[in-house]
Amino acid sequence: MKYGTPRFRTWLITAYHALRIDRFPARIRHPWAHPRYPSFFKPRTAWIAGLALIILYAACIGVGTVYIYRKQTVNPLTRFSEQIFPYPAGFVDGQIIYLSRFRREVNALLTYASNHNLHATRKETEQHVMTQLVNRILYSEKLQTEGITITAADVQKALDQIYQEKGGQAQLSQFLLDNYGPDMTLSDFQLLTQDSLVESVIEHQLLVHAEVSHILIAVPSNPNDQQVADAKKKADDVRARITSPDQFASVAQDASDDIASRDKGGDLGTTVRSTDLEQRFSPAFEQAVFTLPVGTVSEPIRSQYGWEIIMVRSRGGK
Repeated sequence: MKYGTPRFRTWLITAYHALRIDRFPARIRHPWAHPRYPSFFKPRTAWIAGLALIILYAACIGVGTVYIYRKQTVNPLTRFSEQIFPYPAGFVDGQIIYLSRFRREVNALLTYASNHNLHATRKETEQHVMTQLVNRILYSEKLQTEGITITAADVQKALDQIYQEKGGQAQLSQFLLDNYGPDMTLSDFQLLTQDSLVESVIEHQLLVHAEVSHILIAVPSNPNDQQVADAKKKADDVRARITSPDQFASVAQDASDDIASRDKGGDLGTTVRSTDLEQRFSPAFEQAVFTLPVGTVSEPIRSQYGWEIIMVRSRGGK
């Protein structure tokens, strides 16, 4: 049968009439109108919409990848992309450090520093947060190796104590918002509490550690020589008020510029040798923490935040 012959035209007309969709039963011509299907179900429309969403999702990921890794830019698109795709900020022993969490912790610490007139650059803060995230993974692996388990009950007990100190969950949420901004929610804090329990077990049982208190006399961001000198004089005056270790906590509550530790008598908790203590404060600060005799109050030490007066309450570990 050749194209264009009468026989071909007859076959074509016959095929057309045989395949006319308006001759098909209604349930075949409009399957979505059949009682078996909801009235809103449109297979073709749903397929197209799904494909469009997949394309949009892939486009957001692709463009976000370029801006995040190649251009190293933070903008509304990258922030949105980080929420819908688990971009990695790094890898430790095959485990992912997620970029979204890294950014949230960095932003929270920068907000805290800004709210309390503390000098902290983004680069320094990013180094500190990355070190902390790496340590958390390594600490968790170490606990597994040692057969030590932290249960959900342990975490809840620690949280209940914090809730009680702050007056409840609502008050804690408001405290976090006021001091750390929207990047530190109650859920973020609960996760950090679990991580801090892991760190506490490692620090107290396996590593060289010291319990430290400090008094901070803050220096403004980008200070001039006079501002540094004025802060040093104030730190000297504060140090002169401490004539015995028993007075340290009360003087810290009265004079320290660090709102996070001031109400606790300057208590910084437990710190570990060979962590990021030098990056967070200064080499002189780290040296004092691990060489100063227990119960001795240091002279003012310069750090990136200002002038620090330190007292080591205890030291131990292997």
